[in-house]
Amino acid sequence: MGTESCLTVVKHGLLCAAAAWVSLAPLMEVANSASADTNWQTNTVNIQERYGKLPLHFTQNNGQMDTRVRFYEKGSGHATFFTERGMYLSLVNAEVVRLIPLGARNNPEITAEELLEGKVNYLIGNDPGKWKTKIRTHKAIVYKDIYKGIDMKFYGNNRQFEYDIIVNPGANPSRIQLSYKGIEDVKITEEGNMEIGLKEGKLIQKKPYVYQEIQGKKVEVDGRFVIRGHRSFSGKVSDNMDARNGQGQCHIYGFQVASYDKRYPLIIDPILIYSTYLGGSRPDYAYGIAVDSAGNAYVTGRTWSPDFPVVNAIDKSRNKSEDVFITKLNAEGTGIVYSTYLGGNDRDYGYGIAVDSAGNAYVAGRTISSDFPVVHAIDDSGNGEYDAFVTKLNAEGTSIVYSTYLGGSDRDHVYGIAVDSARNAYIAGWTISSDFPVVHAIDDSGNGECDGFITKLNAEGTSIVYSTYLGGSSSDYANGIAVDSGGNAYITGWTWSPDFPVAHAIDDSGNGECDGFITKLNAEGTGIVYSTYLGGSSSDYANGIAVDSGGNAYITGWTASPDFPVEHAIDDSGNGEYDGFITKLNAEGTSIVYSTYLGGSSSDYANGIAVDSGGNAYITGWTWSPDFPVAHAIDDSGNGKYDAFVTKLNAEGTSIVYSTYLGGSSSDYANGIAVDSGGNAYITGWTWSLDFPVEHAIDDSGNGVADTFITKLFSESVSITPTPTPAPSPDPTVTPTTTGTPTAITLAYFNAKAGKDGRVTLMWETATEVGNAGFNLYRSKDEDGDYVKINKDGIIPARGDAVSGASYSLVDTPGKGTFYYKLEDVDEIGVSAMYGPEKVRVRSDDATIKGLKRQKRK
Repeated sequence: MGTESCLTVVKHGLLCAAAAWVSLAPLMEVANSASADTNWQTNTVNIQERYGKLPLHFTQNNGQMDTRVRFYEKGSGHATFFTERGMYLSLVNAEVVRLIPLGARNNPEITAEELLEGKVNYLIGNDPGKWKTKIRTHKAIVYKDIYKGIDMKFYGNNRQFEYDIIVNPGANPSRIQLSYKGIEDVKITEEGNMEIGLKEGKLIQKKPYVYQEIQGKKVEVDGRFVIRGHRSFSGKVSDNMDARNGQGQCHIYGFQVASYDKRYPLIIDPILIYSTYLGGSRPDYAYGIAVDSAGNAYVTGRTWSPDFPVVNAIDKSRNKSEDVFITKLNAEGTGIVYSTYLGGNDRDYGYGIAVDSAGNAYVAGRTISSDFPVVHAIDDSGNGEYDAFVTKLNAEGTSIVYSTYLGGSDRDHVYGIAVDSARNAYIAGWTISSDFPVVHAIDDSGNGECDGFITKLNAEGTSIVYSTYLGGSSSDYANGIAVDSGGNAYITGWTWSPDFPVAHAIDDSGNGECDGFITKLNAEGTGIVYSTYLGGSSSDYANGIAVDSGGNAYITGWTASPDFPVEHAIDDSGNGEYDGFITKLNAEGTSIVYSTYLGGSSSDYANGIAVDSGGNAYITGWTWSPDFPVAHAIDDSGNGKYDAFVTKLNAEGTSIVYSTYLGGSSSDYANGIAVDSGGNAYITGWTWSLDFPVEHAIDDSGNGVADTFITKLFSESVSITPTPTPAPSPDPTVTPTTTGTPTAITLAYFNAKAGKDGRVTLMWETATEVGNAGFNLYRSKDEDGDYVKINKDGIIPARGDAVSGASYSLVDTPGKGTFYYKLEDVDEIGVSAMYGPEKVRVRSDDATIKGLKRQKRK
């Protein structure tokens, strides 16, 4: 792996890949003219999907075209030619874009990798002696050592054309300077992507994600695109492949990379967002998602598909019309760790999933099967029309740790599950059974038509710690559950009961047709810490709940009430028929920290919520609104009838960090959301869209009527306000700290070297400088101590520019001993960045300082 940048060609709002798909449709129509329309449509879609998955095939030039072309490929909507002087991308409207590695090695070695089975024949003309046959094709092209220690690899499929840059140990990524010719403009977006403007459309390169793999662990390095300037050209271009008269510009870019361990390869990759279909040839619906500390995602739901993808499965085949599925994806989203059916001889549904610190997965749902798999069960047989179930899988997904029925003689549903640090499982749902199992209950009998319930199982699943009804004299439905570090359980749902149990409530009576509720139970399950209604004068439905480290509860759902309680709201009034809502309660449950509507002019349904360590809330659901609020969106407009959405609120609930649609041209529904320690959000649900957005997918096309999707969104970049540098004072003593603010230079190196005469020569070089004011140098006897500025005559002026940097040096005479040096770069508006420290040991102190000395610019 290396630098991967996807070139997505957009022309009049259409992906160029669509052109190839359209051209196939008439062929399919002719070939299937005797078939029913539905068969033709299905076959056409299948052909399109398979065509889009095909790898690009790179063909060797054996004399069938211009001799300067070493390899070429022709994909949908484009053709690419690889020469020793760069790569040419030819688009369908006759635009030609040239990518040139500036300052690269002359006559680089260009090799092909991964031989494909297909061969190419050129049978042109009537002279067989000029025919070219059995020409090999490959999956990738590599420019070897294009810069010293740096390779460039091209590959892809008919949906996207990609390249990697591999920076080997000891190589300098700041040497990479790539230039586009034949384009209109280039710019970096707020999201860090690079947009290349064409006469008709644009190319998009995703923001690079930079990391190293050190001792089996991925270590992230800060990195970004940098526009390094523009160069004009005039007259006739010497390369006949690009021959034209007139004037123009080439646009130069590279990568700015923070300090990293040069003993290991540096990988500059696009941002690791992934989004994938998951399913078989029939409908597949996902309801719950969880994420572990390593970033692996766990998903559960139900499937009708007999060919649902299974890997390392405990059950490799569907058992009846519907089965539970449990799937674990690796952190990159590029592979399935395990995926399995779970079920018996009737219908089985997976609704909730949780994961413990060891990677064991806990799944809850309901089953009608009389032979649902049970292991170490507290109840090994079905009891009523259908029962709840709880199943725990080991970390590898290869065996069931425990699995049990849970229910009484009537119907029992489970929707939520959580697990604490001791691996006890907490389950929430609702029951019509009058004999639902109760242990140490706060309410040991049913109260109305149906009641909520909460059950806690021990870590082995062999006994119930507590189990209780929760409800009033009408109908009550528990849907979501969370648990804090103290083992207190938080439950949410909705109730029709005018006498739902309340304690220390912010609202102690029902308000409308039905209301949301939030109840907190103590760790023993023997008492209610608080319990309250939540709603307005119409209908209010609470679906999801999360809790932060301070015990604050976050609730989401949807409401039809025009007077739903709001506090410090980003939206204080209803907008459509239904709106999502997000409410945060303090740890005591005695007050609302914030509460807000979320939605547009139509109907919006919030289903899942998660919270990160900073108290930011992540909400997902689906919307029918064309004006759902968006901010920093990956998709800022609705695409189909319904679209999924993902929204992140700041810790105070006063602003939207980001909010985006997520979907394709049909209907898309998001149900579950989880967040990892880095603030990355994981979303699951299902989609009817054949063009649901996919990225780094294990399955990049829809398979059945409806498919599960799993999407991972990376945390947003942080905007830092520049702080002016204070005016210098004589011999100031400072403690320099490294700032996360990107400044005006790309630093190639900074080092310190002691001479025999007691002098220390400090040397540094920049690859680029944009808006740079200059440099300061600091010295200290302690790596973490106070540093003194040593360039006493003022800031060392900048000498580089956007295209080429400069080399600098300063000679210091510190005396005998061990010293540490730091380099500070200051830009024209006062933003600074610190580099180092560099350690040096001086053995002699008989020299005198010679002052500032600079090398000539390179």
